[in-house]
Amino acid sequence: NLAPDIPSSLEENVIGEKYGTKYMCGQIVFEALYMPYKGKLTLDFPEGWGNFSQSSVLFVVVKQARGLAHRRRFAPSHPRAYVAYGTQLKATKACKNTTNPVWDEKLEFVGIDVALFKSIRVEIYCMTRIGRKGPLLGWVEVALSSIQASGGHVTDIFKLNGTPKGEIHLTLTLAGVV
Repeated sequence: NLAPDIPSSLEENVIGEKYGTKYMCGQIVFEALYMPYKGKLTLDFPEGWGNFSQSSVLFVVVKQARGLAHRRRFAPSHPRAYVAYGTQLKATKACKNTTNPVWDEKLEFVGIDVALFKSIRVEIYCMTRIGRKGPLLGWVEVALSSIQASGGHVTDIFKLNGTPKGEIHLTLTLAGVV
């Protein structure tokens, strides 16, 4: 008996399982449960902490891309745009068999804090037939300060980085940011 001071009724629960005449010691087994929060969550931030407002929203309309590189050797391109702000990631649908996709999709990002995350990133990937990301066709990063400076609304055609050609047409609207 490796724990003579513990009563036998507690011994099996505290120490571990009994294997023959030896106890398995030095291991703790526990179970962690995740319960979704069902109440209303309110966030209180100290005064002056970033430009955060619970009602602040960034709308990104991914209109179209033109002149995308053809990166898949024996298969047609199926481009899909991914837009990231902080930890939020949204995506358009994939357009099949084209290097000039037209999405015209509106994506919404909430809880915008210009001081914390200063830009959004748009990446275009060629999707595989089974829906996985293939090669990167290009990317662009847009500073939120440039949207603020233009009155909270920008519609522009951006040249894609990471590729010799290609551009993307975006409309960006920043609402509710101080």
